[in-house]
Amino acid sequence: MRDLLPALIALADVDVFIDDYAHDATSVPAPCGVYPHREFLVRRADAPYDCVIYHLGNSPFHRYLYPYAARFPGVAVLHDHVLHHLLAGMAEEGGSGFYFREMAYNAGTTGVRAAWEALMTHTEVPFYQYPLNRRILDVSLGIAVHSDYLRTLIEKEAPEGPVARIPMGMPLPTVDGDPLALRAVLRIPPARFVVGSFGQATAQKRIPQVLQAVAGLASRGADIHYLIVGSVGAELDVLTTVERLGLQGRVTVTGYVDETTFNACLQAVNVCVNLRYPTAGETSAAALRCMAAGRPTIVTGVGANLEFADEACLKLPAGPQEVPMLERVLQALLDAPEARQHLGRGARAYVQREHSLAAAASGMASFVERCLSPGQLGAEKETYSPSPLLKEVAERLNSVGVTAQEVPLMADLARALVFVDGTTDHSTALSGAAL
Repeated sequence: MRDLLPALIALADVDVFIDDYAHDATSVPAPCGVYPHREFLVRRADAPYDCVIYHLGNSPFHRYLYPYAARFPGVAVLHDHVLHHLLAGMAEEGGSGFYFREMAYNAGTTGVRAAWEALMTHTEVPFYQYPLNRRILDVSLGIAVHSDYLRTLIEKEAPEGPVARIPMGMPLPTVDGDPLALRAVLRIPPARFVVGSFGQATAQKRIPQVLQAVAGLASRGADIHYLIVGSVGAELDVLTTVERLGLQGRVTVTGYVDETTFNACLQAVNVCVNLRYPTAGETSAAALRCMAAGRPTIVTGVGANLEFADEACLKLPAGPQEVPMLERVLQALLDAPEARQHLGRGARAYVQREHSLAAAASGMASFVERCLSPGQLGAEKETYSPSPLLKEVAERLNSVGVTAQEVPLMADLARALVFVDGTTDHSTALSGAAL
């Protein structure tokens, strides 16, 4: 989003609301106002915005955004189809009641039952079976996505639309840095073949599988190194895996780095491996950054990744042959520096052609205009949509002959439903549905 701001402010007046951190003022164009998200309500009340754009992804970093997006309709830019991990993280702060309400809203009694069974058995609800995006789809003025894959999924779930595919908007970093300088800082031998993975390292990014492939090549004499750039998920124990595979001295983990260091690391690697399985419906910003830097990039051939041009990256099928296939591809690229250069040039050209900042900004501006009719400009309002659970309960009451005259029963049911659905107006809604 930050990269897109210079292009956006040429088309609209923009205020930016951020989480609780000190932002780098030099990284935001001067005409933009940058405010803590807690000032949104006050500023919105003083001078209503024509439209609010919410960038939502399946990440705990977006948890501060969700309550605003659910309450104040705007255009939601969905970076993932699945938001379950985001909401599960919010439940750690909001308690089980919040989680039950979202499962109820998205999947009715089936969702509540799944959440209850997970709670009782200390297991996880199948995250990818329940995307938990229903509330955002229901209240948003429009949904913007970055792939036809995700656009098709959303159009099936919310056929009333509008839904649009908009380029992500990716800057092209300079590619004239000195890769050996950073290798020296990281204590990576200058002649070593370096494989890099970028962005937060999680099990879904297939980090253990990449480590296995690197170990396989090293065992056959390849002078290879694995550089992991980004924070590491709590579910991964990279050090233990490195020791088990005998990769001591061949793996470097930087942890979180700033953008300058991130781009420098991109220039220090020979090949990028940004796998992902299962997919949450994302268009990988990390993979696009690798391609924009002119790095030969390997991705998993699923979901939105299948839309990347063949000349822009190599796509590996998910499945039991993932590790041996990755070994073969890495060995082929190690042996063919000219092929690496050709693939890197194709990757950079693809990003410049399909995901330019200018195309992303103009696409977003056009979509906002499409979502807002003349009567809606400056007139955003709070909304609440009844959940599938509430509708289901009302329909079942109706089917057994319960009417609105059963006031004591309505009141008892309303009090029970507050826990799992989160609104205090259930008695009226149930009465209306059960007439």
